[in-house]
Amino acid sequence: MPDMYDIVIIGAGPGGLGAGIKAAEAGKSYIVLEKGKRVLQGIIDSYPRGKKVYPTIPKNESNPFPIKALMPPEERVTVEKYVEQIEASLQLQHINIKLGKYKGLYRRDNAGNWWWQCCCRYCRGAL
Repeated sequence: MPDMYDIVIIGAGPGGLGAGIKAAEAGKSYIVLEKGKRVLQGIIDSYPRGKKVYPTIPKNESNPFPIKALMPPEERVTVEKYVEQIEASLQLQHINIKLGKYKGLYRRDNAGNWWWQCCCRYCRGAL
Protein backbone atom coordinates (compact mmCIF):
# COMPACT_ATOMS: atom_id res chain seq x y z
CA MET A 1 0.00 0.00 0.00
CA PRO A 2 1.25 3.53 -0.72
CA ASP A 3 2.41 5.92 1.95
CA MET A 4 -0.29 7.62 4.01
CA TYR A 5 -1.13 11.28 3.39
CA ASP A 6 -3.09 13.97 5.18
CA ILE A 7 -4.64 14.96 1.85
CA VAL A 8 -5.14 13.07 -1.42
CA ILE A 9 -5.97 15.40 -4.32
CA ILE A 10 -7.49 13.90 -7.44
CA GLY A 11 -6.63 15.71 -10.65
CA ALA A 12 -3.84 18.10 -11.64
CA GLY A 13 -6.02 20.71 -13.27
CA PRO A 14 -6.06 24.28 -11.94
CA GLY A 15 -8.11 23.33 -8.85
CA GLY A 16 -6.01 20.28 -7.98
CA LEU A 17 -2.75 22.16 -8.48
CA GLY A 18 -4.02 25.03 -6.36
CA ALA A 19 -5.01 22.58 -3.61
CA GLY A 20 -1.55 20.97 -3.79
CA ILE A 21 0.20 24.33 -3.52
CA LYS A 22 -1.97 25.31 -0.54
CA ALA A 23 -1.40 21.90 1.13
CA ALA A 24 2.36 22.36 0.73
CA GLU A 25 2.16 25.89 2.17
CA ALA A 26 0.22 24.53 5.16
CA GLY A 27 2.86 21.85 5.79
CA LYS A 28 0.47 18.95 5.15
CA SER A 29 1.54 15.62 3.70
CA TYR A 30 -0.30 15.32 0.40
CA ILE A 31 -0.24 13.85 -3.07
CA VAL A 32 -1.80 15.11 -6.30
CA LEU A 33 -2.88 12.25 -8.57
CA GLU A 34 -3.37 12.91 -12.29
CA LYS A 35 -4.43 10.23 -14.76
CA GLY A 36 -2.92 12.15 -17.68
CA LYS A 37 0.69 12.26 -18.78
CA ARG A 38 1.15 15.92 -17.75
CA VAL A 39 -0.35 18.43 -15.35
CA LEU A 40 -3.23 20.39 -16.88
CA GLN A 41 -3.85 17.43 -19.22
CA GLY A 42 -7.52 18.40 -19.63
CA ILE A 43 -6.51 21.86 -20.84
CA ILE A 44 -3.88 20.38 -23.15
CA ASP A 45 -6.47 18.01 -24.62
CA SER A 46 -9.27 20.56 -25.02
CA TYR A 47 -7.59 23.83 -26.03
CA PRO A 48 -6.67 24.29 -29.69
CA ARG A 49 -2.91 24.07 -30.25
CA GLY A 50 -1.35 27.51 -30.28
CA LYS A 51 -4.32 29.20 -28.57
CA LYS A 52 -3.25 32.22 -26.55
CA VAL A 53 -4.07 32.39 -22.85
CA TYR A 54 -4.13 35.47 -20.66
CA PRO A 55 -4.57 36.24 -16.98
CA THR A 56 -8.13 36.47 -15.75
CA ILE A 57 -9.25 36.48 -12.16
CA PRO A 58 -11.30 33.35 -11.30
CA LYS A 59 -14.99 33.87 -10.54
CA ASN A 60 -15.78 35.28 -7.08
CA GLU A 61 -12.15 36.33 -6.54
CA SER A 62 -10.72 39.81 -6.36
CA ASN A 63 -7.24 41.00 -7.23
CA PRO A 64 -4.58 39.79 -6.89
CA PHE A 65 -4.67 36.40 -8.58
CA PRO A 66 -5.37 33.91 -5.75
CA ILE A 67 -2.47 31.52 -6.49
CA LYS A 68 0.36 33.44 -8.10
CA ALA A 69 2.18 30.28 -9.28
CA LEU A 70 -0.80 29.45 -11.55
CA MET A 71 -1.28 32.93 -13.03
CA PRO A 72 -0.64 33.21 -16.77
CA PRO A 73 1.95 35.88 -17.68
CA GLU A 74 0.76 39.41 -18.48
CA GLU A 75 1.59 38.98 -22.17
CA ARG A 76 -0.52 36.45 -24.02
CA VAL A 77 1.31 33.17 -24.56
CA THR A 78 0.28 29.92 -26.18
CA VAL A 79 -1.36 27.29 -24.02
CA GLU A 80 1.71 25.08 -24.58
CA LYS A 81 4.00 27.81 -23.21
CA TYR A 82 1.68 28.34 -20.24
CA VAL A 83 1.71 24.62 -19.38
CA GLU A 84 5.53 24.63 -19.57
CA GLN A 85 5.59 27.65 -17.23
CA ILE A 86 3.34 25.87 -14.72
CA GLU A 87 5.40 22.65 -14.89
CA ALA A 88 8.60 24.61 -14.19
CA SER A 89 6.98 26.45 -11.28
CA LEU A 90 5.69 23.20 -9.75
CA GLN A 91 9.16 21.64 -10.00
CA LEU A 92 10.71 24.62 -8.20
CA GLN A 93 8.12 24.30 -5.43
CA HIS A 94 8.58 20.50 -5.21
CA ILE A 95 4.82 19.88 -5.47
CA ASN A 96 4.13 16.15 -4.96
CA ILE A 97 2.39 15.05 -8.18
CA LYS A 98 2.07 11.54 -9.58
CA LEU A 99 1.15 11.23 -13.25
CA GLY A 100 -0.36 8.35 -15.19
CA LYS A 101 -2.13 5.21 -14.01
CA TYR A 102 -1.25 3.87 -10.59
CA LYS A 103 -1.19 0.22 -9.78
CA GLY A 104 -2.00 -0.37 -6.16
CA LEU A 105 -4.34 2.58 -5.84
CA TYR A 106 -7.29 0.64 -7.21
CA ARG A 107 -8.52 -2.81 -6.26
CA ARG A 108 -11.03 -5.17 -7.84
CA ASP A 109 -13.70 -6.86 -5.73
CA ASN A 110 -15.13 -10.38 -6.24
CA ALA A 111 -17.89 -8.99 -8.51
CA GLY A 112 -15.30 -7.47 -10.84
CA ASN A 113 -15.91 -3.84 -9.77
CA TRP A 114 -12.95 -1.48 -9.41
CA TRP A 115 -12.62 0.52 -6.18
CA TRP A 116 -10.35 3.33 -5.14
CA GLN A 117 -7.82 2.22 -2.54
CA CYS A 118 -7.46 5.35 -0.46
CA CYS A 119 -4.08 6.32 0.93
CA CYS A 120 -5.05 9.13 3.28
CA ARG A 121 -4.19 8.81 6.93
CA TYR A 122 -7.81 9.28 8.06
CA CYS A 123 -9.48 6.22 6.59
CA ARG A 124 -6.21 4.22 6.41
CA GLY A 125 -7.18 2.56 3.15
CA ALA A 126 -10.66 1.54 4.29
CA LEU A 127 -12.33 2.97 1.18
